[in-house]
Amino acid sequence: MGKEQTATFIGHKECYGVQTEEVRREIEKIIALGVTDFLNGGMGGFDWMCARIVYDLKKSYPQIKNYLVIPYLTFNIAEPKYFDATIYPEGFEKYHFKAAIPARNRYLVDNSAYAICYVTHDWGGAAKTYLTLSGDEWEHERPRERQTEKKPSIKERLEQSRKECANQSKAQLHREKPAPER
Repeated sequence: MGKEQTATFIGHKECYGVQTEEVRREIEKIIALGVTDFLNGGMGGFDWMCARIVYDLKKSYPQIKNYLVIPYLTFNIAEPKYFDATIYPEGFEKYHFKAAIPARNRYLVDNSAYAICYVTHDWGGAAKTYLTLSGDEWEHERPRERQTEKKPSIKERLEQSRKECANQSKAQLHREKPAPER
């Protein structure tokens, strides 16, 4: 399994509004770029959606493999049928189970050239994983050599959204004030 042929998934436990067909198209795009191995954390709704999609795509792309990367040996694998193999990274026995999850997330990122992400807010494991991808210099949609313009990081976009929301709230508060009585 080479890094250049490997992709991972980063997403929240809850993934309301995510369209399965849209994720399937994104996975097929990176398969067309030569990705054959998929690393999955198997913890949230987005992970399981992606596991099922890759499992289904194996019918059309028999060369692809789906790997579950577990953070600790007692990890409960709800549906092992979706995976070709389970990976327990070397040295993970030293981690307390809560520390093992961020370490596993780092393993997913460090061993993948691509990621398909569903991150809508800046808290939780998915957001932390997304924001710490090589200091947020990691290219979000394409490998660095193909990216032509620098896009704002998610951190920058979230900060801009906060400012816009704060400005809207202030504007609404000013409109709601009654006129002074005379």
